[in-house]
Amino acid sequence: MLVSSGKDLDEFDPFKYSSNFSEEDLLFVLGVVKVSKKVILSGCNLSGRSCEALFSVFSSQSSSLRELDLNNNNLNDLGVKLLSAGLKNPHCKLETLRSGQASVLNN
Repeated sequence: MLVSSGKDLDEFDPFKYSSNFSEEDLLFVLGVVKVSKKVILSGCNLSGRSCEALFSVFSSQSSSLRELDLNNNNLNDLGVKLLSAGLKNPHCKLETLRSGQASVLNN
């Protein structure tokens, strides 16, 4: 229902819909992430597997994602490498990535 309107969402915060959002839930709502300008995934127990899915969003020409909050997740080395590769993709429109205590800007 969230993506059926055909319009981009300003913000997607899964905790508005579920108090125990998980990595499996992310895979289920990937289409919502793709059409959202800002996505808050802080504290969702995400791992490197989630970063594979996010890599596909970064590399999609139709993605609207501009800001992503991944604070308080255990992305491990593989996840960070996948996110880094996704940021280098020419289709990536992400401007702000929050992970840990620092924000990373994609220029």
